Amino acid sequence: MYIFLFIVLTMVFGYILLWVHPLFAALLAFIIVVGFLLRGLYLLNEIKNKLSNIDTKK
Repeated sequence: MYIFLFIVLTMVFGYILLWVHPLFAALLAFIIVVGFLLRGLYLLNEIKNKLSNIDTKK
């Protein structure tokens, strides 16, 4: 159910981005992409730390 909500919200957000000023839309889209990339790096760092803790316990 959450995936359906996410898809609908993304469609609405994309539609809104089509109607705002192009510079503002590009800036907002860039901020969102950078936020996703930073969140992904943070999660990869957490996975690396957990795996290294498991490896040192052996």
